[in-house]
Amino acid sequence: DVRIFRHDFKNRMAGAKFHADEGNLPAVQEFISEVTGDFERSVGEKIFQISQLGNIRITELKGLLAVKASDMQKRNIPFRLEAAVPVDHIDMPSGELCRAVGILLDNAAEETEEYLRDLKKRAEVTALFCAAEEGVSILIRNPVRGEVPISRIWEDEFSTKGKNRGTGLTSFRKIVESHE
Repeated sequence: DVRIFRHDFKNRMAGAKFHADEGNLPAVQEFISEVTGDFERSVGEKIFQISQLGNIRITELKGLLAVKASDMQKRNIPFRLEAAVPVDHIDMPSGELCRAVGILLDNAAEETEEYLRDLKKRAEVTALFCAAEEGVSILIRNPVRGEVPISRIWEDEFSTKGKNRGTGLTSFRKIVESHE
């Protein structure tokens, strides 16, 4: 991405130099505004995500997040990871932690993909990791296409996506409850 940006930047600089030589200050200012915005969107966001992933210090969880982020990118699902402070310990075996986070991310990605396809609105999956002395809070946020019957989401065999969809949230609940 940086190489592509550099190549495009050099080509566009030729046009900006031409405007500067002609004294066309508004065109030069517009070029600078476009280039800094393009950089922030294309490279700056990726640098931010890498720095956030660097704050996930549990190797297995970091690997899971990298794989899920890559999968969502391939599926054109915007993904945002936020971990402002290092997350280096969670009172749960890493395998169960990854299974729980994986269930939530898979569900969020699937619903967001449908949302983007059906409603054609801007949306993203966000994974937020908040570490504090008393523990770590993990929040996964995604859009939904319709009303979700919250009172039923923990029922065995229930899914907002129809029948025969497995027991993702039931499995998630069992993992979490065994570590409360």
